[in-house]
Amino acid sequence: MKGFSISILLMYFYVVQRGENVMLKKYIVGLIVVFIISGCSSSDQMTDDEETNNESNGEVYVFDEVPVDSTVEIKIPESPKPIVKKASHYLVQIGAFTTRQKAELFADKSKNIISDEILVTYRHEVNLFVVQLTEKFADKNEAVKKRNSIKIFDDFKDAWVVTVY
Repeated sequence: MKGFSISILLMYFYVVQRGENVMLKKYIVGLIVVFIISGCSSSDQMTDDEETNNESNGEVYVFDEVPVDSTVEIKIPESPKPIVKKASHYLVQIGAFTTRQKAELFADKSKNIISDEILVTYRHEVNLFVVQLTEKFADKNEAVKKRNSIKIFDDFKDAWVVTVY
């Protein structure tokens, strides 16, 4: 409580220094007074006196007795098995752009470099226009081989394989 009062006092000096409005100053002074008064209560002393009286009377509270046969069986539910999605096919993606114009310019340029058909689509999941080869691969290794074959060109060094579920 004392630390809180000090922080309010510091806040008051900050407000005074900045020249904030009078109502805020009065509010903060009121809070300081309330915390100082409540911090000076004798509740701690009364608690110490009560403990001393209870110990001198021979009353010491330890624990309530618990019957031995009051065990409860807790069943922990099995965690659900993860759902493993099987890929339907794989695509080679050669670019992703924030605008359709940039994606289409890259696709047109790419058609002059490689002989594969290229498709530009918008993906809501990533909020981007993606440029992909239209060929679908059932085997991921085949898609990786295709990606590796076009990565020899500088424009496709960042090409990657996309898994479609």
